[in-house]
Amino acid sequence: MNLKINKFNPGTQFKPKGKGLGIENGIKRIIAVRPFTWKAYSKIFKLIIGGSKYTGYPVIGSIYKFIMMFSPEKKRFTQGVVVNLNIDLTEKGQSAVLPVDMMKKSVREASYLASLNSCICRTNKKCKEYPIDFGCIFVGEGAKSLVGNGIARRITADEAESRIDKAASLGLVGQCLWVEIEQYLWGVKNEHMEKFLEFCFCCPCCCTALKVTRNSTRDIRSRFKSLGWMAEVNDRCIDCGKCIEVCPQHAMKSDGVKVSADEQCFGCGLCKNACTFSAIEIRLKKEMKDDIKDYFTGLNLEL
Repeated sequence: MNLKINKFNPGTQFKPKGKGLGIENGIKRIIAVRPFTWKAYSKIFKLIIGGSKYTGYPVIGSIYKFIMMFSPEKKRFTQGVVVNLNIDLTEKGQSAVLPVDMMKKSVREASYLASLNSCICRTNKKCKEYPIDFGCIFVGEGAKSLVGNGIARRITADEAESRIDKAASLGLVGQCLWVEIEQYLWGVKNEHMEKFLEFCFCCPCCCTALKVTRNSTRDIRSRFKSLGWMAEVNDRCIDCGKCIEVCPQHAMKSDGVKVSADEQCFGCGLCKNACTFSAIEIRLKKEMKDDIKDYFTGLNLEL
């Protein structure tokens, strides 16, 4: 049975608020996470993950989507793109810009770069598999707020590239995220709302974004996309179901004989890592765009 795949389309263009009287920016400064509230704020992520399981319910789901700024659907702009840092071009002669290179291009061209002192998701889960002190990179003028709040430090483009390489060596999944509700978590100023992106290095055991995506209804999942890469299953597949279990998009489907990926796949590579029969490769299925910013709908990003 073919399922209709939702396509995220906010239907309008994001309009950043100005400084105004500075009241909203002042509120953000007060409630934004600081070093002494870091662990307390990390607990909120448990609630975010737990609440995402109820997005399909009529009342509680609507409340969750409103609080998390996923709705009204046409007026909210939270979205992201997955950057698989470990693409293996197995087809001889295949030529493509690697996702990791596109991420590096963004940090080289950025006006400002900051690295979180730790990963708030891994702090929450007390991760044993991956380093807790390996945090996200924030790109653009909006990152200045995180440095000012004492939870991040400014880094150079060379440092950022080294961190991207380390994330790849650790087997983490890259994500470029613009999450509207996080302006209050990180204290991003109104006038900087189109001047930041979050480059996350995500582990499957702890990542809030991956878990929310997996738990949620398709209208939320459709906000997160691939750079153009998707999973492809070969004849080694024995339909064991491991890839179905780990897929955060519910994109892996079985026909009773073997598994295949539908259009919702965003090429994160978790299925490939879970497969013990080398039955899955991550292939380029759509032509990649020139810049990561080009993947964000309704946003005029200036990084």
